Order: sequence, then structure tokens, then C-alpha cells
Amino acid sequence: MNGDRSQRGRVLPAILPSILIDALLVLPLTLLLMPLRASAQENPVVPGETIHAEGRLLVKVRSSWLAGRVIVSPGQTAEAAEEQPGEQVGEQEAEWARLFGVRSASPLFQPPRPSDAQISRSGSDPAYSLAPLLPEDPEVFTELGKRHGLDRWLLFELHDGERVEEALARLSGDPRVEVAEPDYQGRAAAYIPGDPSFNLQWYLDQVSDADIDMPEAWEIARDGSDVPIAVLDTGVQLDHPDLRGVILPGWDFVNDDSLPADDNGHGTHITGLIAARSDNSEGIAGAAFLARVMPLKVLNADLTGYYSDWAAAFYHCAFYGIRVANLSAGGSSPSTYLHDAVRFAHERGVVIFAAMMNYGDDVPRYPAFYEETIAVGATDRYDRRADPFGSGVSDASSYGTHIDLIAPGDGLISTYFNSGYANGWGTSQATPLVSAVAALMISLDPDLTPEEVRSILQATADDGVGRPEEDTPGFDIYHGWGRLNAEAALAAVVGNATMPSLTYLYPPRPNPSPGTVSFRYDLTSPGPVTLRIYDVRGRLVRTLLDRVARSSGHHIETWDGRDTDGATVPGGVYLYELIHNGRRITGKLIRF
Repeated sequence: MNGDRSQRGRVLPAILPSILIDALLVLPLTLLLMPLRASAQENPVVPGETIHAEGRLLVKVRSSWLAGRVIVSPGQTAEAAEEQPGEQVGEQEAEWARLFGVRSASPLFQPPRPSDAQISRSGSDPAYSLAPLLPEDPEVFTELGKRHGLDRWLLFELHDGERVEEALARLSGDPRVEVAEPDYQGRAAAYIPGDPSFNLQWYLDQVSDADIDMPEAWEIARDGSDVPIAVLDTGVQLDHPDLRGVILPGWDFVNDDSLPADDNGHGTHITGLIAARSDNSEGIAGAAFLARVMPLKVLNADLTGYYSDWAAAFYHCAFYGIRVANLSAGGSSPSTYLHDAVRFAHERGVVIFAAMMNYGDDVPRYPAFYEETIAVGATDRYDRRADPFGSGVSDASSYGTHIDLIAPGDGLISTYFNSGYANGWGTSQATPLVSAVAALMISLDPDLTPEEVRSILQATADDGVGRPEEDTPGFDIYHGWGRLNAEAALAAVVGNATMPSLTYLYPPRPNPSPGTVSFRYDLTSPGPVTLRIYDVRGRLVRTLLDRVARSSGHHIETWDGRDTDGATVPGGVYLYELIHNGRRITGKLIRF
């Protein structure tokens, strides 16, 4: 581990967290790509990784082994499960523990547990309740989870004295196990305190136009009250005067209770950037100042949190129909379990925004690296990738082939501890600005899918920002498709509401792939379709379709991994672009 960075992360959190996550990111990319397998594991992990929970494992059992065994599903009582064929629930879990040689084994995929007070109108803000957000049909939630294999994930509590590494080695050849992995720990992206009296929100409106054009955007839409935003963070100061009328009943996954109180300040800062109230004679205005926020505490006071809590929060969002989720945090270790949860929430319509993190390198962090999330980097007040951040800390906005876009994140004032305000630096601050704009987009068109939100944000971002040596026209690894333009994004949604065509492009499969890749897409109206493949520098590799007429309905195109000259392309990351009736949808895929 990098001693200097680790030490810096320990000194500053007493005031506000520093760039703590750097301690997770010191192993080279080649090591990050080495796999750890239980029987068949799809994601690589860092060899010797120690930042995980001791005494427990996340295990996905094979469906063939699970057949005939009872699992209590979301929305189902234990009594109902016991009526099914098979062992009784309590006896079954004890038998699982015996069979696998662990202290206990229990299902991870469980429904949220709202209290009566959360469902009724009570608490610090009696205007809001969870009752309108309860799903009409919990079984749909359950069945989708089974389709993603989430019902096969179990939490193994190990016997005293057995280390995680030993248990992984023991389970590696077990034919009943599909995946076994540690419960990894991630950390929040950096936040450093500044002058709490500073109230110039340059990132929303600035003469030099390094802002996101928020006042112009508010002329198009400002009421996002019907699109709740989940903030997965350290919680929130529930009684902050600038957050009155903002907070929905949330959950504390760290302490397993219904009071997600902030014990760090990071979550309160993120919440204010999204939804601090306007025209209330208090402090600042959030980018979506009429929105409601559901605080989901998944990070401790020291800004660390376990992937299992992050996954549980994504289930929570999916269960309550939350459309936008903001996670200004990430970890260095990939996780099959976390990815399964991200896929599940994405299919349920949750638009997940994740911070690129603040290490100034292109090493993947999770969940930002997953194709279902929208990864956000940070710019400074001069419209350059923040490198370094103006706080004086040398770390910079991370970059890479998975970045979607960039937003201001260098010295942003927002709500903080003790009903106060502070400045913050990092991709933590950039990410909630994009989340807030996405909520306003969905308020204009509730039928927008996560991929349509991504496509609009990419297509309307301001290109040509950054240092000349880093910026290239179109996509580049430092800025993605450009800096967030809130006005242009909302204007595009208004325009699209009157267009006869909406396009949905499914993630390519398989991805990663050593061979042929399939692109599936749906058209609601006929029209010409263009489909191109680019390398990460934006150079054209192959044109699969060039304004080819396609009827409405479902279509499949394939790419055999060859370039225009018929040569097989080398392994690496590639970008794809689909254009139909003026709509442009983009994404990335990996070949090996």
C-alpha cells in the first residue's frame, strides 16, 4: 500500500475525509486482471487483497444444487416458505451451514423492512412517507431477482479462527459453488473541507461558462419532486435547515436501523448538491432543489463500506421504484455479487451514477467500471479535468475507457455538519450534479430508460473541454463525451417527447468477448440505422450499418471482431455507437 496516501487519508477525516480511497488502488492493472475462482468466477480480484470483511464470505451456489431447497423470498413469510416441499427454513439453513462447514448460512437477497413509522406519515418530516413507493406487485421484484440469480447468493459466517483466504481455498473445488468471494470494502471519493461561508456556486452558473448552465435548465424544468433520488453514502443530517422537505424515510445499512444519520458529513454534502432548497433564506440551491432524497447509509464515519451493504441498497432502490441512485464511492476489487445487484437494479429502471474516483490514473474502480452504471469524472473552474484539485491535494480525477462524462467537482459549496456549509473537492461532488439533472430529465419523461438517460447525457455534453493534450473530439478517456450541460440535456428530453421514435439498445453480449458480439435493439418507429465501432481514441474501426433502413421492432446485429480491412482487432476496449432518427446511443465493450 502507498504509505503516503494511506497516512494522508488517516489525518484529515476528523475534519472531513481526504482522498482516502487511494489506499485501495496501488496494485498494478496486470494484478487486477488475475482471477480468483470458487468454481467458475467471472470477475478478477486483486491477489492478496486485504480490504474486506473478516469472518464472512459471499457465496453463489449452483442452481442444480439449490433445486428443491427453500429460500424465503422478498415479500414471502417464513411460514409460507415452509408450506413448500423441502426442509423447514430454520432447519435448512442449519443444514447448509453443516454441509459447507461454516457457522451459519443465510440468503442475501431479502426485501427491505420498512417500519410502520416509515410507511405512515411520521418522523422529522411528516410530509413524506414510503407508502406511495411500495411496489404494487412484490412478486415481480422477486422473479426478476431469481432471473439474475440473486436468490442463489448466501452469506456464510465462518467459524472462529478460519480466515477468509482459507475458506476460499476450501470452497474452490466445491461443485455446489458457482462463485465465492470476500465481502470487499470500498470508500467514498474524496471530500476536503473549505470555507463554510463561501456561497458562490460557480459550478451552476459562471461567466466563463465552465458551469453546467443550471439557471437556463431551470427555465425548462425545476420540479423533480416526483422522481426520488437515493443517495448511497454516510447518511444525512436529517434536520439541516437547508434540507427541510427534502428527506424521505431511508435506511442505515451499516447499523441496520431506520435512522440514516450522518456521522461524517460526506452524505450531507452530496445531498445538498442535489436538493438543497431554494428561496428559503438558507445557504445554497441544489441542482434539483425541489427533489426528494432517500438517504441510504452504506458508509461508516471513516468513509468505508462493504459491498454487501451497497448491493442491499441497490435492492432497496429497486423495491421502492427509485429511479436515480448516486454512489460517490468505489472500491478497487471487482465483485460478482455487486455486479449482479447493479444489473438487477438497472433492469428495474434505476439509473446508477458512480464516481470515477480521485487517483489520477486509469485503474478500474467499482461499480463505476460496470457497463450498467454511468461513470462521472470531475472538472475544475477552468473547465479542465481536475488535476490536481484546487484544495492543494495532489490527487486528480481518474480517467479510463469506462468514463461517460465529466462535471464540475473542484471547490463546490454545499450543506454540511451542524447545519453548516463547506466546500468539497472530488468526483464525489461531480457525480450528484449529474444525478440531479437526470432526475429532472425523468420528471419530464418518466418513460426514459437508464440507457436513454445515458445516451442523452452523452449526446448533449459539451465537447472540447480540458487541456489540449487530453481532449479529442468526441469521446476521450479523460472527459468521456464531455462536460455535463444541464440545459441541453433537458432541452433534448423536451424535444424527444415530440419525436415519433425512441430507441433502446441493450448491452452487447457477450461482454467481454473473444469472438462474435451481438447488438440487440428496439425501434418504436422505422428509419435508417447507423452502427459503428471505434477504438478508445475515437478512431473508426468498423461500420456495421450505414443508414440502413430498419422497420420498427426488435433487431439483432453482430460484429465478428474484425476491422474494415478484415483483420482481427487486438484485445482491448472498444466503443460502439448506434444512431436512429437523430437519437445517438453509445457504450463500450471489451475484447480479449
